Amino acid sequence: MGAQREQAALLRRPGWSTLPAVRDQRLCGFDNPSYEILVRPGPRLGEAAALLAECLARLGAGPVRVETHGAAGVPALQGTDD
Repeated sequence: MGAQREQAALLRRPGWSTLPAVRDQRLCGFDNPSYEILVRPGPRLGEAAALLAECLARLGAGPVRVETHGAAGVPALQGTDD
């Protein structure tokens, strides 16, 4: 996980190119507004969880369903057996 602009630098870090996710380019890169949601704690943590779930689903981590609960619409992540 990281800002898209920083992903190319991961391969240049000592030892990181041996990590399967880095080597196989299975990385979650986010634009600046999305990255800010992810790294700043606050009332948008539910949005951050949904962003991570979407990226993991794109990477083939298996289906993830995001359901909202309560008046605040806070997402609850659940794995699926579909």
